[in-house]
Amino acid sequence: MARIKLNFRKSVAQQVEKTREIILQSTGNPNLVNPVPSLADLATAADSLELASIEASGGDKDEKAIMRIRRKELKVLIVRFADFVQTQSGGDEEIILSSGFEVRKQPSPIPVPAIPPTVKVLPATHEGQLVVVVKPVRDASAYLFRMYPGSLSEAPVIIGASVKKGRFVAQNLNGLSRYWFSVCAMNASGMSGWSDPAMGITL
Repeated sequence: MARIKLNFRKSVAQQVEKTREIILQSTGNPNLVNPVPSLADLATAADSLELASIEASGGDKDEKAIMRIRRKELKVLIVRFADFVQTQSGGDEEIILSSGFEVRKQPSPIPVPAIPPTVKVLPATHEGQLVVVVKPVRDASAYLFRMYPGSLSEAPVIIGASVKKGRFVAQNLNGLSRYWFSVCAMNASGMSGWSDPAMGITL
């Protein structure tokens, strides 16, 4: 669903110009019947801000304070009108653009990470343990580890997960035994396939 983009960092002149563009494109727009606030109210606020800006150009502090007030008043009306357009549009990008507003850029979805290309199994400092290390995969936020209990012919079992760091310590293993491990990478978009098994021997 498209969302309206509001930019209040524009200069006073740019804000007035943008408001008048919105009024022009919204006038007679069949998708925006009985707008709230009215286009007349927007026009009055834009004119008032423009006049206050001209009067404040001489540097008088009081006139500048009035200009800031008029700017806030226009901002409130623009926010209310944007809310009206957003509701009337139902998130339809074409309707939003037809009102003179801009739309926010939609973030690109994170791709599913690739299969981990490199998995190593290293001996640990304690008996009955092996350290499974995977080379970091782009876009991966976590890694899932599985182990083949006795041989590659047996069904593997999930033994744990690691967030960010591609490292996992498998524990309570038999001494002087071979174990095979494979790893998949994960993120919010899904899971990669499983890596080729890597073998290690316990102490």
